[in-house]
Amino acid sequence: MRLVPIRLSVVLYLCFSASYGFARSHEGSTSSAESSRSCQPPAPGASLQSLSGTVFDPTGAIVPGAALRVECGSFYRQTLSDGAGHYILRVPGGSYTLDAESTGFLPQVRELVVQSGSNTVDLRLGIAAEGQSVEVNAGPDYVTSTVDSGTKTSTPLIDTPQSITAVTMAQMQARDTQTIADTLRYSAGVDAEPYGTDTRVDWFFIRGFGMTFDGLFLDGLAVPKITGADAAYTSNPFSLQQVDILKGPASVLYGQTEPGGLVNLTSKRPAETPQGEIRFEGGNFHRYQGMVDVSGPLFGSKTLFYRVNGLARGSKSQVEFARDDQDYIAPSLLWKPSDRTSLVVLGNYLDLRTGSVGGFLPAQGMTLAGGKIAPNINGPIGTSFFDSEPDYDNFHKVEYFSATQLQHQLSEHWTLRNNFRYLRLGLPQYIGLYGTGFLQTATICATNPNASACTHTLTRSAILGNQNNGQYAVDQQFQGNYRTGKWSQTMLFGYNYQHQGSNVKLGYGPSDVYGVPGDPANGPNIDIFNPVYGAAVPSPGYSTTNTIGTLQQHGVYAQDQITHGHLNFVLSGREDWAPEHIFDNLAQQHIDSNPSKFTGRAGVLYHFDIGVAPYFSYSTSFNPIFGINPSTSKAFKSDTGDQYEVGLKYAPNGVNAFVTASLFQVTEKNLQTSNPVNPLITDQSAEQRSRGIELEAHASLSHNLNTIATFNHQQVIYSKPYYGAVGVRPVTVPANQASLWLDYDPQHGPGIGMGARFTGKTPGVVFTGQSTDFYVDSHTLFDAEAHYAVGNLRVGIDGKNLLDKVYVAYCYGSSSCNYGYRRTVNGNLTYRFASLLKPWKQE
Repeated sequence: MRLVPIRLSVVLYLCFSASYGFARSHEGSTSSAESSRSCQPPAPGASLQSLSGTVFDPTGAIVPGAALRVECGSFYRQTLSDGAGHYILRVPGGSYTLDAESTGFLPQVRELVVQSGSNTVDLRLGIAAEGQSVEVNAGPDYVTSTVDSGTKTSTPLIDTPQSITAVTMAQMQARDTQTIADTLRYSAGVDAEPYGTDTRVDWFFIRGFGMTFDGLFLDGLAVPKITGADAAYTSNPFSLQQVDILKGPASVLYGQTEPGGLVNLTSKRPAETPQGEIRFEGGNFHRYQGMVDVSGPLFGSKTLFYRVNGLARGSKSQVEFARDDQDYIAPSLLWKPSDRTSLVVLGNYLDLRTGSVGGFLPAQGMTLAGGKIAPNINGPIGTSFFDSEPDYDNFHKVEYFSATQLQHQLSEHWTLRNNFRYLRLGLPQYIGLYGTGFLQTATICATNPNASACTHTLTRSAILGNQNNGQYAVDQQFQGNYRTGKWSQTMLFGYNYQHQGSNVKLGYGPSDVYGVPGDPANGPNIDIFNPVYGAAVPSPGYSTTNTIGTLQQHGVYAQDQITHGHLNFVLSGREDWAPEHIFDNLAQQHIDSNPSKFTGRAGVLYHFDIGVAPYFSYSTSFNPIFGINPSTSKAFKSDTGDQYEVGLKYAPNGVNAFVTASLFQVTEKNLQTSNPVNPLITDQSAEQRSRGIELEAHASLSHNLNTIATFNHQQVIYSKPYYGAVGVRPVTVPANQASLWLDYDPQHGPGIGMGARFTGKTPGVVFTGQSTDFYVDSHTLFDAEAHYAVGNLRVGIDGKNLLDKVYVAYCYGSSSCNYGYRRTVNGNLTYRFASLLKPWKQE
């Protein structure tokens, strides 16, 4: 288990010292306010009005994450207060009851009348007395009313002219998500885990575009760009508060991104009320992990708050000999000297150890569609086959960052925000082997390539990688809010800077397929059906890439959001400069470039009283590619993109639900692709276009029943030739996807969740009209979870791919395929406590 007992012991110590030294749990409960009070139901067809305010504690500090519910008879709307304690609801004029609840506080009930125009109601929650437990009823965890990522301002989702998906912490907990890719599974337009069982990287596509290396953001700031060796940033869902998925170009606010969109990870921040969670999990593949998350006032302070969450995991994986070990710890502090100023300090350290689990297996012997690939006469290739060498293979990645988030209200109308982060991402060692196809040098293979002698020996190539990336980034924002009569205006001005230094060393060795057969420098071959490990592996050295480089980004942006009655306008613009300097140690040459680009966005939306909001938007993207094109020995050209999107958003009155339907066209130019025959040859003359429709619904059908339903159809093609192919779909990109998730969670007693995910067939090669063209089969997978909660304890079991379907996740040519995840089952035990954290006292 390699230090697993030590890591679990550390987590146990942290858990029990936190709960014993700082916390004391409470028993008993008081129910929330009754909802049978008299009120005047809203008149049918009444205009929607704005109800907003801020939730405070008795000291005047804000309370984020409070559950608010406004109701009258069968009509209700609900939301959560955001990170600044602010909430906003749109309801018809009339009389209502407003309930506010938060863990550790007494519930507050207000009778109010919503009148025409803007209505402001601030709430102040009382602290629950010691020995008293407050039960917070199920909040709107699956339906998020406000997401900051789309505009960098607190704009309701229904008033944002862009398709955005928010994956809340409640969704992650309900599905027991283990990776970021796992978290993205039930989202329209997102293809999560397209490459199957790869624990090294969180691969994902948005609207048909690969976004793994350039579409991941952390707390609104880009993570380091990488070049090869799969050294992409990794995060654990347990450390996150929410995951936002922006569909389509977002360069106007975030700078360098691909046109498919981006995924913004929001780190957990300190809570101002005491809370804690201890969790243990165990599952198949010998998976064991412990987690702890403790937060609240620091030593009883009214201005300082802390949070510490961490995880220790020891696990094998579906692939034999490959581990999936991970440790991380994430401390944070919140300082609130006044209700106008707050400072958050975040830290995170993550250590990941795994192996060659990406799988580069021959298609012959795997389950594919249409009979295009002949069955392997030797039998099927096992889903646990390891194509590297156990005593040689190693993948070790280390990440750490420190960040600050400052917010200060300068005046009644203006607010300053500053986000800063330093992040280090290193790949100290990546050594391994990967398959390069069957050895077919026997005489019989020339006339019968399907013969037994031609379909059992796998050729392999060695890989050697080392990367070191350091980055600091800052986003300085000024926001102004003004209202005059029916007009309201939110202005945002910002400056975004990042500086990244990278040292990239890569080497790919030859094989009996990609080299001279029998050459001692080739990777050793192995019998794929009767593997015998222990062969010596010749090191390729850093023969492919050896560069030292710096990449900078200077971005100045402005945004204006204008509302007049029901009409909403968004107009944004940004100018980026991205100087880069690279020294190629292999070619002994300096390469400098300084690309710049203006990007923009324009959107219009009309919010009808019945909760329907049609919208239209146009946006562009800009992404300098960091590195040297190995086929030209020059810096990559920047890629550009644009999108036209028209859609409809619907938040029905009286139902806690949110529905989005969108039609889009996204085009990317200067597309960087690799030749599937020789990955060292890179071409940027291709253009990719994606047209499609997306449907997504999130709903809380009652206090305890939540659901997610998604569907997307996309026509993704190379609209300009890709190695001679035009009008064909890229490899691994499905045309159709759909998913459905239902979750019943009454908070006490038994609960259950069930889901289904469908992914359509994908091209296994870039189609050229030849007989060798083939598809990879579509697949439908079923997930489920069950749990029982009593008091502060919750025991559960979670299963993914419950029917244990064996399927191929992708093929990139006939010699580079990988299986998807088999059935995984994890049991878990969680202890949650809401208690007053006390300072240490000298006895």
